Amino acid sequence: MRKYLVRRVLQAVPILLGITLISFFIIHLAPGDPLAMDIEGTKISPEAIQIRREQMNLDKPIPVQYWIWIKGLLRGDFGWSFQDGRPIVEHLKERIPITLLIMGIPMFIAVLVSIPLGIVSATRQYSLADQCATVFAFLGISIPNFWFGIVLMMIFSLWLGWLPATGLKTIGAPFSIADRAKYLVMPTIVLATGQMASLVRYVRSSMLEVIRQDYVRTARAKGVSERLVIYKHALKNAMIPVVTILALMMPGLLGGALMTENVFALPGMGRWTVRAVFYRDYPAVMASLTVSSVMIVAFNLIADILYGFLDPRIKYD
Repeated sequence: MRKYLVRRVLQAVPILLGITLISFFIIHLAPGDPLAMDIEGTKISPEAIQIRREQMNLDKPIPVQYWIWIKGLLRGDFGWSFQDGRPIVEHLKERIPITLLIMGIPMFIAVLVSIPLGIVSATRQYSLADQCATVFAFLGISIPNFWFGIVLMMIFSLWLGWLPATGLKTIGAPFSIADRAKYLVMPTIVLATGQMASLVRYVRSSMLEVIRQDYVRTARAKGVSERLVIYKHALKNAMIPVVTILALMMPGLLGGALMTENVFALPGMGRWTVRAVFYRDYPAVMASLTVSSVMIVAFNLIADILYGFLDPRIKYD
């Protein structure tokens, strides 16, 4: 296992370097100037603008800029933000935990709900429960996150006044879990609904395939109870493709979290990244892309490790 992990980590290094290289060049080829926001409507001399450009390394060729950035990255230095001059690392320390929280809670709820719902849908195929789960899945997949979020804000914040529309905490109030929870209710519903809708269909499809296998029929013929057949023999094997789907869903969940953060004005990576793109804050955009890429690679590695626990035939020698 240790050799496998080392090999996978080493394989991830060139992948991440390639992602950063392509992203860096694409970002710098986009129209716009990071200094445009600073000098618009001001009387700054050309000399001052040139000094500022040299401080930001914008006077150098793009390959040289990338080399400077990658050297800093190897030291754990993402540079400093063009917007406020703060080190990027400080922004990441503040915002990554919020984004992980916004991603983690909906995914936990989605897995907790979708697996039993998918099992019921598969074992009672074409029943009312199966049809209701199918309708829910198609609705959840079809509804855009941003539209669903706006609808929830109108209902629970504007009309009923039960939940706060935006933000993460009550200004001036001491920290409490209840205070944070009421701000996370609607973002969690938005993200969890989309993830549950997809997972229910995958769990149902995987379970339908597994419960028709010969070893399941043999277990039933031996008099094993239906509950043990489903939850001990069938579910473990049915979870192998579901784990793959969970790993592949992480980019979509991350993108959904970024969109949801902007809808509900949550101070996470998503809102910060959108603002960085608007201001042409190249170091901030690159930091966001790098962190997202590392998270996606890590989740895929975790999925590969879980295969070995779910299927004893998989060996990491």
